[in-house]
Amino acid sequence: MIVRRTVFHAHAAIENLGDRLVVEAVRETLRAALPDHTLVFEDASPAAESLRHRVRAPLAREARRAIESADLALLGGGELIGPFREYLGVGLVAAAAGVPAVWLGVGGAVAGGRTDRVYTRFVLRCAEAVVTRGPHSFERLRAEVPDARLHEGVDVAFGWTPPDDADDPPADAFGICLRGPERRDRLWDGAAFVRLARQIDAIAARGLRPVFLTFLSARDATRIGSPNLDESFHSDAEVHAFVRKHMRSEGAEELVVEGDLTGTVRRLRTLRFLIGMRLHSLVLATQCGVPFLALDYAPKIAELTDVLGCGEWRVRPEEVDTRMPALAARLCLPAELAARAAALRSACETLRARALAQLASVIAALDVQRTPARRRTRRTGAVLLQHVAALHARL
Repeated sequence: MIVRRTVFHAHAAIENLGDRLVVEAVRETLRAALPDHTLVFEDASPAAESLRHRVRAPLAREARRAIESADLALLGGGELIGPFREYLGVGLVAAAAGVPAVWLGVGGAVAGGRTDRVYTRFVLRCAEAVVTRGPHSFERLRAEVPDARLHEGVDVAFGWTPPDDADDPPADAFGICLRGPERRDRLWDGAAFVRLARQIDAIAARGLRPVFLTFLSARDATRIGSPNLDESFHSDAEVHAFVRKHMRSEGAEELVVEGDLTGTVRRLRTLRFLIGMRLHSLVLATQCGVPFLALDYAPKIAELTDVLGCGEWRVRPEEVDTRMPALAARLCLPAELAARAAALRSACETLRARALAQLASVIAALDVQRTPARRRTRRTGAVLLQHVAALHARL
């Protein structure tokens, strides 16, 4: 017997290739894990071309109805930085409606003011499970919300299967994928990007052509959706333009890849290595067996490289002129490239298995019964906090 289940899927509140990767990974892994279920996704993601359920506080009436009629609210990853950011409003509506909720791929820690922290802790305590994207996030959240049902997981995106492709030899090119850092992140200022431009020139002088991979090309901060973006760089394209302006080498290519996972994978496989700042550019590179240098701008980069066992390939902004030249020189050696690629493929297989295993909490939550008593126990607090959130949003 085929069971029909509706999942309100709130991942990827902004439009870039990494968010598309998360969406595809969640759907692929859930459908593979539940072959006897017909899964219907009510999607909150603009990346899925659905603008009906943009995640805001307070949520629109239509979005609330979709959540309340779902069997499960599967909520997004990212940083937990306060009640009016991304997915916390969905968790509150789910708690008020008695809908089982699972947080998958959560990173960061509880932050914000007193009201923000109360709100966040309440939502996490109401969840059936909170699965972090790594050990650092797990420890930070356990310190803040010890009574939540926390599980240490891995980045959701490792559950996605890249398309098969011919093993063509890499071209004489290397990739660069940058982004505008947010104010709360490690500082990559203009001077650091100028130093990076010099290092890209030095690599190009070895006979390799730079290829800039743009995950997010929009220059409209509203579309990006984050209130914390540095005013200097509203998109990947702007960061790339700044770096290219300070490069002396010619022939660099700009490739806009947002939304095109298959095309991005094919192009990644033709590159010798990647200099990556975006988290999911590093995840995709790992899945393709492409060695990388990780530009450390936020705790999630350190967490990912530690999980992969390649912390030595992480470069901080102050290390661009010191550690980066030697690391880049190693990546230009065929033997080093082959060893790094083999290590990444091995790590990726392990993380893919863990990504599939962490769905056990999602599957268990689908079987949780929505009873009147369950709804009553949480409804009062959830509704009160919804009113507080609505009032706060108007201020």
